[in-house]
Amino acid sequence: MTPQQLAQFCREQLGAEAKRSGGIFYSKPELLKSGDVYLMGYNPGGDSGPPISDELDNHFGKDVSGYEQTWQHRNGTNDDGTLRHRDVKRLTRYQRGLNEFTGLLGYQPDQVFMTNLIFFQSHAEKGVNYKRDSGICWPIHEKMLNIVKPKIIVAVGNANAGSAYTKLLQQKRHAIDPSSKVSKEANHGNFRLKGFRFSEGGQDVAVLGLPHFSYYNVKPNEELLKQYINDLTR
Repeated sequence: MTPQQLAQFCREQLGAEAKRSGGIFYSKPELLKSGDVYLMGYNPGGDSGPPISDELDNHFGKDVSGYEQTWQHRNGTNDDGTLRHRDVKRLTRYQRGLNEFTGLLGYQPDQVFMTNLIFFQSHAEKGVNYKRDSGICWPIHEKMLNIVKPKIIVAVGNANAGSAYTKLLQQKRHAIDPSSKVSKEANHGNFRLKGFRFSEGGQDVAVLGLPHFSYYNVKPNEELLKQYINDLTR
């Protein structure tokens, strides 16, 4: 599937929903290819950003990623709807955690294909409907997963009641190796580290379900996380 064919599939799948503000791609266009890691957040933060249809028209002509320019997140838009510039390495806790965790996997963020479970923008989780909106977006993930063919899927957010991890658990439940399931203390309040492995198309894939980086500190838990990664990817 070419990038242009994927963009057309996205338009057809989203239909009128493509007029909603948000985004699908948060990595360089050239990363939509076979790669080791597929990182999935929950949904873009902020509001009043450009419609997804604009991104589908323009994304594959870009030479820099959304991550390097700006990141749509809470309070990430100006009054006129334009995205506010952020120093992603210094100003947000989420990006610090993302930088640190991808580093544990052996990558820089600009080397990893990144997206969100739900493509529609909101200031908080209640701004999107998990069941409805994830159902609309999931067929697009299936197409992109088939292109990337990752060995590792990182799900940022692992709450039981609607999260990137929950959706992956639901969608891959018939292919999961039951003995691979992990749920262990994350060394931060009641947060837990979750995960499983599944096999699809002759390839084994490890799913790492992490607490959201806006609330969970990666740096002081590096050794715990290294062991967690090793347990799921060995």
